[in-house]
Amino acid sequence: MKNKQQIIKVTFGGVLVIVSLLTFIKPYFDDNYETSVFSWYEEQVINFDDTFRTLSTLKVSTIYQFISYNPDVELIDDFLESATKYEKNVYFLTGEPEWALDPEATELKAYIETINMFKKKHTSLKGIVIDVEPQSLDEYQESPAEVMSLFVQAMKTAYTAAHKVGLEVVLCLPNSLDTLGFEKDLDILIRDASDSVAIMNYHRGQEIERIETEAILSAKYNKPIINIYELQPAGIFDLTEENTYFNHGVTAVYENYKYMKNVFDTQEIFLSLHEFQHLRMLTEK
Repeated sequence: MKNKQQIIKVTFGGVLVIVSLLTFIKPYFDDNYETSVFSWYEEQVINFDDTFRTLSTLKVSTIYQFISYNPDVELIDDFLESATKYEKNVYFLTGEPEWALDPEATELKAYIETINMFKKKHTSLKGIVIDVEPQSLDEYQESPAEVMSLFVQAMKTAYTAAHKVGLEVVLCLPNSLDTLGFEKDLDILIRDASDSVAIMNYHRGQEIERIETEAILSAKYNKPIINIYELQPAGIFDLTEENTYFNHGVTAVYENYKYMKNVFDTQEIFLSLHEFQHLRMLTEK
């Protein structure tokens, strides 16, 4: 997303001066906290310098950027070089619900090889964020336990493949697996299929109780946990007002996160935001 820009002409002592007024982005986050943001749109890759300038201003250290299965190699190289210049971390973001049904993780392993091709050239590329969401499948509605079993095996397979090439794995999960009877599967996913789990904890004001099981299990295996806050407005992708901070602002997110860190004071817990374009919208003056 390009900076909104106005050009005005001002005369000082008979000299014409052209002034560029750029939209001002307010810094919100603390350097002491590791903050990440999800980004699903190619616009952020194409306008890479603008993307990383924005992250620098907001003090966001990491971007989870969706990258297609057949990427423009030159463009991705430029994107990752810009990340290095701005000292930002990049994780490739991907996921298809159907991948939950393949315990061999065939397509996901092929994607991991693509990531590894870039990782060999760019130190800013740290790993992969896997967002499969098997609960959206028709097969899950018919046989949730069977689909969950296949999903767990697929994620374990992908994790092994990623670690062979030195990639970190962040696994996105809903905050409902324990309440749906899948606490044992959740335990395995944290232990054997991820370096950290990112919990889609979209229940504003109820984040702490909704992430308690995941935090306890992550601590059990000495792994960090990531709490994702939703910033998109109600009405998008069936989001309701209770799911999002869109009308409450980024400051409210930050205050909730600081309180959460105090509650889980023995557990390493990080803040993530969903997603880049709405983060920028909410932080522009």
